[in-house]
This record gives sequence, C-alpha cells and structure tokens, in this order.
Amino acid sequence: MATPPPPPPPPAALPALHTQLASLEREKTRLTTQLLSLRASRPVASASATASTATTTTTTTTPPLSDSQILSHVFASSTTNHAAARTRLHRIAGITTFAVRDPSPPHEKLLGIRIEVFAERTFRIPHYILLSLPDTSSAPKSGTFTIHRHTLPPFLPLARLSLLHARSLSAFVRALRRAMLLHARREAAAMKLKRQALAAAAAAVEDVEWDAEVALVTVTWGNGSKAWIRVGEEGDVGKVVVVGGSGGRERGLERKIVGGGLEGVAGRMGW
Repeated sequence: MATPPPPPPPPAALPALHTQLASLEREKTRLTTQLLSLRASRPVASASATASTATTTTTTTTPPLSDSQILSHVFASSTTNHAAARTRLHRIAGITTFAVRDPSPPHEKLLGIRIEVFAERTFRIPHYILLSLPDTSSAPKSGTFTIHRHTLPPFLPLARLSLLHARSLSAFVRALRRAMLLHARREAAAMKLKRQALAAAAAAVEDVEWDAEVALVTVTWGNGSKAWIRVGEEGDVGKVVVVGGSGGRERGLERKIVGGGLEGVAGRMGW
C-alpha cells in the first residue's frame, strides 16, 4: 500500500496569527484581573465610574479602603435608601412635605405640603399648601403657622380648619386631607349615580348634576319632575325635595331617596 502524501505546509501567515491571538488573550486576562482588583478596593459607584470612563490601559493603583471608610460608605448608602423609602411611604399615605424659599421679599423659608387623595382606584389631582412657620428660636410658644399660598378648591373649609388647629400643624393637615378625601368620595358617588340613572331605561332620567362641593345633587326626569338632594360631608342624604311635572311634591319619591347615603340612591330607586 502506498504511503499517503504528507499534509501541505501551513500558510506563512498562520503562525503569526496564532502568536497574535495568544498575545491578545494574555492582555485580556491582565485587564480582567486589574478590573476585579479595582472593584474590590473601591466603592461600587467609584468602580462603575472608572470602568465606564477608562480609555487606556494605563491606570494608577488605588490603596484599599480602611474598615472605617467602608463602614462610613455603607452607613451613608443605608441612610439614603431609608430616606427614599420614607418619602415613598409618605406619598402613599397622602402627605409629603418639602422646603421652599419665597423669591419675593423678605425671602423667608416656607414649608410646602403636598396632599394627595386616592379614590375609585385613581389618584386625584394633588394640591399644595405653602405655610410660613413661626420663629421658635426666641419664643418657642408664641405665634402660629400662616397659610402663604395654596391650590385648594374654594369650597374646602380652609379658614375654619386653620383656626381650629392653629396650634397643631399635623392635626390641621390631617383634617384638611380628610375633607379632601370625603369630597372625592362624594364626587365618585355622584358620578356613579349618574351612570346608573342614565343606564336605566325605565327610570327616564334626563340628567344628574351636582355643584363643585357635591353638597347638592339635582336629578331631572323626562316628564319634567326634578329632585334636589342635599348631601352631607360624609355622603349622607340629609334632605330631599322632589317636584313633579305638575308642580306638586312627590312625597313617595322623597322617602325613597332620603333613606341612606348618596351611593345607595340608585338601588333605593330601583335603577
């Protein structure tokens, strides 16, 4: 049997490519080791910044951090995370405070309060209050907070609540948010009543309207009858007047409507 011919010699350029590949692998290993060393001896933020901005292979050796420096960095990160979590918790609770400097004279520092209300699975438009606090350094028990500016609707009892809780800022803010929450619930009940009334063909209701405070709800029927429903702060129906198309009082309808809260009117009317 004839001996097979030997394989052809490799191209002249192939050994050079193998040499270059081995050199690149060594350089990759060196840079990886150097990067891991830097990450181990620096805080995370510093190591990330170094990795993202490095453009050359020439680096300077950073001495390792001491135990006190590492503990200081961990404590600072923990404090920042705790403050952020507390801010998110306050927003979920509905009240957030922040500092404000008034650009107009006398350039006093103001306390800003953001109040949010969640109703019907939706966050309502937030409202803001800027308060001027008394100087308690010279006379700790003298003076009360003053409402500087606000975005609250005019029907909210702002003046009454501020006088009632003049010495307790936290009680004032809680009472104000409660009033906003009750208003949002009354508004949601009125919107639900309108949807139910217009959807019930047998009811023959043309429209359901209410004022900004949702203290008076008006129901209009196609036959000319009209009902005026007085709504309390917590959504209870206080008094009802129903006038028929001929101008007479509809006592039977009045007794049906006045039996409970606003959110139950549609059920009591059979809509």
